[in-house]
Amino acid sequence: MFTRRHEQDLREIKALAYELAQSVQEVHKRISETRNEVAPRGPLAEKQEEEAEAVDLRNLNAASFEQFRELGMSITQAQRVIAYRDRHDGFDSVDDLDVVPGFPRAFLAELKAKLTP
Repeated sequence: MFTRRHEQDLREIKALAYELAQSVQEVHKRISETRNEVAPRGPLAEKQEEEAEAVDLRNLNAASFEQFRELGMSITQAQRVIAYRDRHDGFDSVDDLDVVPGFPRAFLAELKAKLTP
């Protein structure tokens, strides 16, 4: 039977889960900012960035959590992409997204058109 104590415990768990999600988002944001500051700036990187800006593409290896959300990803999808990127030292190709779970094929095809490796 569900008691008031259970309800209180459930509220506390939900509050802790929300705080944890906020902390994870902040860490991802800091990591993205740090990567942008530390990333080497060679002629090839500058050219790729200019090309991406010309058609408003996002760099899959540098995009922040918020930028992924702006592309239409859910919170979970954005977190999965960032986790995959962190575990595998980045993406070699936008086709690497095929192995990240949780993306419908049609949405994935649409998403790939908006991203660069």
